[in-house]
Amino acid sequence: MNVGKLEARNAIRLLCYKWHARSHSGELAPDFRLFVDWLNASGYAHYLEFESETSACQDARTWFSDEFKRA
Repeated sequence: MNVGKLEARNAIRLLCYKWHARSHSGELAPDFRLFVDWLNASGYAHYLEFESETSACQDARTWFSDEFKRA
C-alpha cells in the first residue's frame, strides 16, 4: 500500500514519538535503524513506501532526525 509523501511525513513524525516513548527511557540517542525495525514489526512499514526524488528511506531518516533535534 503506497501512501503520499505528505501523509507519510506526518505519520513518521508522529510515530517517532510513539516509538521513542515505548522503546527508550531517553538515555540513548534515537537510532533510525531501530525505528525502521519497529515500523516493520508494528505494521507501519507502508509509511516508508512513497515516491521520492531521492529515496523514501532517506526522506524518513531526515524527518526522524529533524524531530529529535527539536526534542
